[in-house]
Amino acid sequence: MFAFCCVSPILFMLFGSAGSGSLMTAVFSLADERQRSLMGNTLLLGAGVTGVAFCVGVPVGIILARCDATRIWLARMLLALPLVLPSYVLALAWIVLFGARESVLVYGIPAAIVVLGLSLYPIVMLAAEAALRTLPARLEEAALLAASPVRVFVKITLPLIAAPVSASLLIVFVLAISDFAVPGLLRVRVYTTEVFTAFASLYDFRLATMMALPLAGMAAIASIAALACLQRPLIGRADRGQAGRRWNAAAQRVAAAGALLGSLAAVGVPIGAVALEAAGGRSSYADALSIDAVRNSILWSASGATLVVSIGTLLGYWRAKAARGAARLAEGLWVTLFAVPATIIGIGIIALWNRPGIAGAIYRTDAIVVFAYCSRFLPIGALLCGAFIQRVTAGAEEAAIVSGASWTRAFTKIVIPMSGRGLAAVWLLMFILMFGDVALAILVSPPGESNLAVRAYTLIANSSAGDVARLALVQIAITVLPLFVIALLARKQVRA
Repeated sequence: MFAFCCVSPILFMLFGSAGSGSLMTAVFSLADERQRSLMGNTLLLGAGVTGVAFCVGVPVGIILARCDATRIWLARMLLALPLVLPSYVLALAWIVLFGARESVLVYGIPAAIVVLGLSLYPIVMLAAEAALRTLPARLEEAALLAASPVRVFVKITLPLIAAPVSASLLIVFVLAISDFAVPGLLRVRVYTTEVFTAFASLYDFRLATMMALPLAGMAAIASIAALACLQRPLIGRADRGQAGRRWNAAAQRVAAAGALLGSLAAVGVPIGAVALEAAGGRSSYADALSIDAVRNSILWSASGATLVVSIGTLLGYWRAKAARGAARLAEGLWVTLFAVPATIIGIGIIALWNRPGIAGAIYRTDAIVVFAYCSRFLPIGALLCGAFIQRVTAGAEEAAIVSGASWTRAFTKIVIPMSGRGLAAVWLLMFILMFGDVALAILVSPPGESNLAVRAYTLIANSSAGDVARLALVQIAITVLPLFVIALLARKQVRA
């Protein structure tokens, strides 16, 4: 199932839609001026977004790590909110805030860098916080006896968290160069927008494939480098029951208050701008047509999340039991496949399914969107499910089997319940990511059907800003509710 969902669309894009000679053609075409321009814009966008995410995410992550988890859980949730909001919502808020005054600030690479940077910085923030919380406090406390706090931070703390933070920055780079909605709205010519134009407007599979190959190559290299960073051994790690160094109670109160105010500003300004714009909109024909889009979004996302968690749980269980070499190989494959941009997967799915017979009949139904979501998100779903299943002690399962229980009974009665809270969080996360998808749904949705994100994205150029903002508010509301559930689950896990 994994190979059929995640590997076959990419193979069909490479060899079925454009022929086996596309790779060499794409390599030679890099000397073309247009290709060089696209490569330069894509690299500039990725590097700029990575820089913004580093400058914002690392300091905020350090502040969160120096406070007790129960004290700053609300601030962390609000600070992480931009990560789960669809990127087109933040781009729309940017246009609403600055579009009426000076268009130079709105459309172009600098604007796209800021919008995507503010959308993806929570990845770096959470990585920096998690890395600091796992460091034993004794390493920094011992150094503080002989050196200043600044020197300890530069010489001790930063090197110890360098690997996970570097991996998070590489992930941010991959997601930035793979994003379609923000460059499309802010009129930035990068590989993702040109691949979509070549396929959707020019109906040229070969051209779309040649443009997709350099993008896929950059994403794969960065994702493999991120995995290599994560596999570097840590010099120190806090023992179970211990925690990293914390500030005193007074400093924690100040830091928590500052983080909460900053999070309210970071989240409140874009959402407030969209809400104010929505207040000026009136009910229209576009709103009536969007009811089906909301229904499709919920149905497709719930079905896709259920399928991803079902298959991902089995893959994660296998990864937990597999030999070390096989497990690392699987992780590398999953990370690399997740790095493949959604536009490439969408074109591959069309090449695989848009043909006469049973495949064509399925292609014209809603099932093709669920399949596309599974192709896109199953790799990361398997990684997350495996991480939670690994926390289940092997002794509990083995004791059940020794007592006479079959593997199926031990798996369903022991492994699943003990990792159930984590698997539920994975399901909610998959639902959120699928609900905000634009690139896949805009390519593979059946004729006359779309999800809420695509509906709002396509109406930006054809409807009033107020009507589009109202759809964006619905998107925000349905996205934020699952995030609150995840935060509450995580808070209970910390207390337990």
